Amino acid sequence: MHPVLQRFRQDVERHRGRLREWGVWAVVVCRLGAYAQKVGPGPLQWTVRAAQGSISLVLRLITRTSLDPDLKAGEALVFVHALNVTIGPGVVLGERVEIMQDVTIAPSYEGPQAPKIGNDVFIGAGATILGGVTVGDGAAIGANSLVVSDVPSGAFVIGVPAKTIRWGAWTRGKVDGKVDVTGAAPNPASPTAA
Repeated sequence: MHPVLQRFRQDVERHRGRLREWGVWAVVVCRLGAYAQKVGPGPLQWTVRAAQGSISLVLRLITRTSLDPDLKAGEALVFVHALNVTIGPGVVLGERVEIMQDVTIAPSYEGPQAPKIGNDVFIGAGATILGGVTVGDGAAIGANSLVVSDVPSGAFVIGVPAKTIRWGAWTRGKVDGKVDVTGAAPNPASPTAA
């Protein structure tokens, strides 16, 4: 099976095997953009971009979801509810990112720097991530939070502006191969912190 079709099959399975789930089609838009970049200029790229644009337009009209055509997204991206999601230019999404509804991830008005989202990140409903911030691996962004500064790996942040509430195992499990079940912030001076 062609790698693009294999990836599409995996994406559908991650969305409970339902083609009627709009999250599947949001991921398809991302995957077609990545494939169009990979094939380079020519008739195939034009065809892929046309398919991407058509699916993206339907997605935008029905769900109000707008994704940059050149969005860089890792494996196992899941749009839990692909309604009113906006992902702007330059955003990079890591592996196994889960995005709820009403999420905005984009550059801020202050400059073109875009957010970089790490691996195993959960982004709650209504969250907004703006500017050149980095969200570390295993982090979780609470519902209706405004993230305008970096989020450490394994942190759970919530609020406007978002503040760290918990660390480590409280969010998504392991961070850099270690699990912190205390909920305390890691101490960089500690001999166990590396």
